[in-house]
Amino acid sequence: MSKGSASCTVKYRRKTGTFSAVVMDPKGNVYQEYTDYTGGKATGVSPDFSRTQPELAFVCTSSRVTEGLAQVASLRVTFGTRQVVFDTSGSSLGLQTVSGVDSSAAGTFRLLPPDNDSPYWRVRIMKDIVELAGGQPVNITLTGSVSDADGNLDEIQASYQVAISKRTGTGYRLSIVAGDSNMFTIREKGGSCVLRGEVYGTDGSVVTSGITWQWQRMSQSGWVDCTGKTAATLTVNEADVDTYGEFRLKATVGSDTYTDVQGVMDVSDPYVLEPNPTPIDEVIDDDDPAGKVSYSPRLFKRGSNTAIAGQKFDFVAMSAAGVRIGSATAVTTFEVTHAMAQQAASEGDITVTIYACD
Repeated sequence: MSKGSASCTVKYRRKTGTFSAVVMDPKGNVYQEYTDYTGGKATGVSPDFSRTQPELAFVCTSSRVTEGLAQVASLRVTFGTRQVVFDTSGSSLGLQTVSGVDSSAAGTFRLLPPDNDSPYWRVRIMKDIVELAGGQPVNITLTGSVSDADGNLDEIQASYQVAISKRTGTGYRLSIVAGDSNMFTIREKGGSCVLRGEVYGTDGSVVTSGITWQWQRMSQSGWVDCTGKTAATLTVNEADVDTYGEFRLKATVGSDTYTDVQGVMDVSDPYVLEPNPTPIDEVIDDDDPAGKVSYSPRLFKRGSNTAIAGQKFDFVAMSAAGVRIGSATAVTTFEVTHAMAQQAASEGDITVTIYACD
């Protein structure tokens, strides 16, 4: 096992710490499909969000606190480019405009602060969003307000893309959901979290029979089977993860195999890996052939302000479908190029997993 690994959005404040934020989908991948979208109206939308009510959880960690989790004072939600306005009960009033509030999103979202069921801020989607998104994929951006070691308020941001598309074919969908309240996060020494696979039919209903399962984990050499892990659920223990780990589930229904990938964070780990990307927003524009994202990671012992000198890293770049598109071993920097982004474009964003070499 390596000392640590990471795949996250990071903001660094000198002398006070490294904040990392990620948006988790505890009820599985958030997506909607439709049979027709004409004149701003959608038909045949599934799954029905008024029934499934998916959630997005904002998980923020800090390298300077013993327990790893940062305390988020408040959360701001942006749908596409417009901020969601909430009333005092947490129900959405609409989307902010120059002249006021567009009520088309009234009651669509509910903002949930941390409670006994979850230590994280969450956004629950109460209604279908295909029409609100114009029939296209949409980014939901969560911006949390956190306090650094000196008591100064700072903001850390993470985004989640909701896949919205016209339904094609009659295939199934596989999604990894949180099997417990830890939401893909190991929060204490000796702790664990549970991942569970669910297969959905075209109407959004859960398929419960005729499925063969196989869990895999990402290593420096690529995907490897988790021996004996052939059930719908997987318990990930603290010893299985170095700061961050990627797990893939393969579900076979008949002659077809479906896959999904889920990350697990270990905030109890004694090491903290800062990816340190340039540019900080990790974006490559399609119209810029010279565009790239460079990573120059740094490894810290939790509670220290000084990076470990001479540390080298292994890198694995994957498409959203879990296909390996680039890698490097025992180096200090790594680049995701425009060509790599184009190669993976049809499958979504690229994930770069970083491992600290022993």
